[in-house]
Amino acid sequence: MVRQELVAAVQICPRLAPLVPDHVLADPASAGPEVAARIAAAAEEWLPEADRNNPLTVSWGWVRHGARVIAMLAIALEDPTIKSPCSYFGWMCTRDPDGAPDLRLNFARIMKAKGDIPDVGPPVDAPPAEPVLIETPGAEDPKWQAIDAELQKIVRQGAYGSWFTQIGFHGIEGGVLMLSTRSKLAADKLKQEYVPQILAAAEAAGEAVDRVVITVRRPE
Repeated sequence: MVRQELVAAVQICPRLAPLVPDHVLADPASAGPEVAARIAAAAEEWLPEADRNNPLTVSWGWVRHGARVIAMLAIALEDPTIKSPCSYFGWMCTRDPDGAPDLRLNFARIMKAKGDIPDVGPPVDAPPAEPVLIETPGAEDPKWQAIDAELQKIVRQGAYGSWFTQIGFHGIEGGVLMLSTRSKLAADKLKQEYVPQILAAAEAAGEAVDRVVITVRRPE
């Protein structure tokens, strides 16, 4: 059931997709602290009431429900009938696990409202699907590894987990550092908020970089 909920979550809420690795969609039990940190950072940014401690709500929910918190956040963000996404998200996360609803019903209703055909995955007793891995270009390049190591010192853990783990490295030419991401959301976020940190990390790694270019890549 949880795997079906997560597949539906990234379908109805595409901005969550870059934060949920393929191995988590295939096996929700494989979601570790780094995934929880990404979801906490997203909840802090995307839920509208800044005075609520939404990252803490994610932590509470993760203890009770594990990776189902991802599905709960997707519902809170996308269900047009919810008047207070923060309150609804908090209500779901703090429920006793034994009393938590089958979220697939929520997703079917949201998809129907959006005009999409509900697709919540194979039957519960079907064998787990093999994860579809999308290669991150340049991950093993020594130049990028050095820059990435400096980034992890500069950028706070939650933000790094949300926006930097799927970056592709395409080289440095003429002082231009060429990167790519899996989504326009991540590319825009990096351009708007993290170019200075990327430049600082490159300098600390000993690379002469004057400009950063970030594009969106598509799986082949």
